[in-house]
Amino acid sequence: MTRILVIGFGNTLRNDDGAGYKVAELISKNFLNITTVTSHDLKPEYAELIAHHQVVFFIDASIDCNELVIEEITTIPNSEIQNSHHLNPIQLISLSKKLFRQVPKNIFIVKLPAINLDFGEKLSQPTQKAMESFLNWFEKFQKSFIS
Repeated sequence: MTRILVIGFGNTLRNDDGAGYKVAELISKNFLNITTVTSHDLKPEYAELIAHHQVVFFIDASIDCNELVIEEITTIPNSEIQNSHHLNPIQLISLSKKLFRQVPKNIFIVKLPAINLDFGEKLSQPTQKAMESFLNWFEKFQKSFIS
């Protein structure tokens, strides 16, 4: 069975910034056999967990997009970690490769639109729509790996 890891991160107290975290929570509740991690940010200790999965999704809100963006990473550049408190997905995958000599077969970076970053716990309409679109896409994706 394909082992899928979903890492959803962001600040749930900054409205849309918490969308990645909330998507991972929804996946945890609605999809069996999917490993999920929710966190405020990416941590070096996730490198070992990443090494033990065949597919990994990094889900976060981004001010750089107005709709759902799903980017598959096909080449892992060597990326040095300058500050372990501000890791990005590429640095974390690179760390996994360096320490455990393994990387997932499929790596996806999922960006959800971050429209409202004020203090609060409500999601904007574009962010909610992007979350729903991703969950529909994810359901089809994971079914293709089961069969």
